[in-house]
Amino acid sequence: MEETLISAIEYSVANHLQGNAVFLAERLHAHAKSETSTYYLATAYLNQGKAHQALAVLKGAQSERNRYLGALAAFRLGLFQEAEGFLVDGGLSEEGVGNVPNGAAGLFLLGMICKKLNQRERAIRSFSDSLKINPFLWCSFETLTAMGGDMDPAEFFGIDSPSEISQILPHVENLQINVPQPPLHKVTPEITLPQVAHKPKLHPTTPSIAKSIVKRIFESASTSPEEPEFLLKMNPIFDTKFIDKASTAVASPFAAPKPKTTEAEIPAKNQRKKPNAAPVKNAPGPVATPSGPKKLFEVPAASSIKQPQKNIPKAQPTKLAHQVDVMDIDREMNKPKTTQPTEQPQPLQPIPQIQQNLLQGTVQVLTLFRTIGEGLRLLNQYACSEAILAFQKLPKNQYKTGWILCHVAKAYFEMVQYVKAKQIFEEVRCLEPYRTSYMELFSTILWHLKEEVQLSYLAQQLTEMDRNSAGAWCAVGNCFSLQKEHETALKFLKKAIQLDSDFTYAYTLSGHEYISSENWDKATSCFRNAIRLDPRHYNAWYGLGMIYYSQEKYTSAEYHFRKALQINPKSSVLYCYVGMVLMEQKDYENALEMLTAAIQIDPKNTLAQFKKAAVLVSLNDLDNALLELTRLKEKAPKEAPIYILMGKIYKKP
Repeated sequence: MEETLISAIEYSVANHLQGNAVFLAERLHAHAKSETSTYYLATAYLNQGKAHQALAVLKGAQSERNRYLGALAAFRLGLFQEAEGFLVDGGLSEEGVGNVPNGAAGLFLLGMICKKLNQRERAIRSFSDSLKINPFLWCSFETLTAMGGDMDPAEFFGIDSPSEISQILPHVENLQINVPQPPLHKVTPEITLPQVAHKPKLHPTTPSIAKSIVKRIFESASTSPEEPEFLLKMNPIFDTKFIDKASTAVASPFAAPKPKTTEAEIPAKNQRKKPNAAPVKNAPGPVATPSGPKKLFEVPAASSIKQPQKNIPKAQPTKLAHQVDVMDIDREMNKPKTTQPTEQPQPLQPIPQIQQNLLQGTVQVLTLFRTIGEGLRLLNQYACSEAILAFQKLPKNQYKTGWILCHVAKAYFEMVQYVKAKQIFEEVRCLEPYRTSYMELFSTILWHLKEEVQLSYLAQQLTEMDRNSAGAWCAVGNCFSLQKEHETALKFLKKAIQLDSDFTYAYTLSGHEYISSENWDKATSCFRNAIRLDPRHYNAWYGLGMIYYSQEKYTSAEYHFRKALQINPKSSVLYCYVGMVLMEQKDYENALEMLTAAIQIDPKNTLAQFKKAAVLVSLNDLDNALLELTRLKEKAPKEAPIYILMGKIYKKP
């Protein structure tokens, strides 16, 4: 009965019948309460978005798989201390790994929990450890760089050639190869290693990191005594707050049903083999939040930057030749008996060719990750020009994708090249009109360029496509802000926060709207919330500096501007405002240094040029001041303050 119910549950989940899966899992749990039934019931609840019920069922669970599910449910509910308790039940080792369940996925979840608890160093260590266990866990690297970790991608994706990988692959002996049949729970075909008669041994000179890669990627998962092998068919659908790709073999519950096979296609008992390699999938990144100050008075604003979860393939249970899948009975009853296969089996590939294909595929994926990772690392360090060059090294079919182009557009945005950034976002809209991520950044670009019609059209498209997208409502807020309807803009930004309370960019935009209406207290609260969610969100530090600057609290303003500059040392705007604060404090020498640096970074920063001329006048360097104003007059011939300051210089004896 148990196997029948489990097969039916998997069929329901594979076909997105979550309500039916819950009903069947409840019947399984009522029939025999065990760690296995608890796992299936909690998984069904999580898939249906019922984290409270899942957590209640998992209270007191002991198996590693259920501890992981308990941590996942508690994390979704914001119970971070309880989530941590599920994961580190056995304590942590000196390396910080300890008895964390579910391998790399468990360490990634632990890193997310530590990030929420503001334990930055521990979070970074957890993300790094998860990548060392499974280098295909892209979400760990993405979160790691977003937290400011300046990690070399080669440290995690550094295998350069098939010969290097071949040194870390186990030796395959006594192989028996059959044409693999897609299991019930697989969505896409999986490359599997042949069954090995004897446990493989690595070469004595193989590095420890190589051994760990072999163990976690190329070996099949083992089962625990209380978790039978058939349990390894399922894995929960993970929350959109993070991406999971564990190395222990667990199958995707959102998978396609198993194709039928004829009797002739069923392999003999001594030829049967289990999946032995987890499918390598490229996971899109969590959710780094685009960010950027929305208004910088006369100066263009600087800005800064927040998926479905991947599941873990599981080992397929061994079936006897006479057994039939429970959900296939109806189709078998009407199927004529035959002893001849309907189609000839595919020719078997030679073992060296299978190994070679696996090696080449691994090299290609890791090389791709290394190139993308280098671009992302540079971008998060605000080395925007270098990041663009790194992304441009990608193959055309990878470069011309929404995720890559959005990051390239963000790099141009950080360099205040709004026209170029707009062009790239328009290309993204053509390539992937369904994309909503990073569109809040596109709306801010249109706000700066005063593109009212295009901004209104973008906001309408995004809300029609996904009314539950926080970024879409940020675009609507920007649309009304451009029309000077600040109260209406704030209503839509509050809706964005209601949809996603962790969306840092919505708090930043709200803070700038409050600045526009001179509501300093609420603006301060918004910026502090943004910093609470992301301490590296330099736009929030900049926003607080703007508030104190407007209140003539220059010491506090300098502190916050310098905090922002520490995070983003490539911002001409931040150098300019630090120089302006020093100028107000009559520290003219240091002010001149900061303003000169701002102009060197962005020669088009007219505010920095004007303030530099004013500092030169204060230092009685009238000739250089007049020269600076003459250059500035050519760039902004209709700005009255330039002529006023020039008149004051000519008036002096």
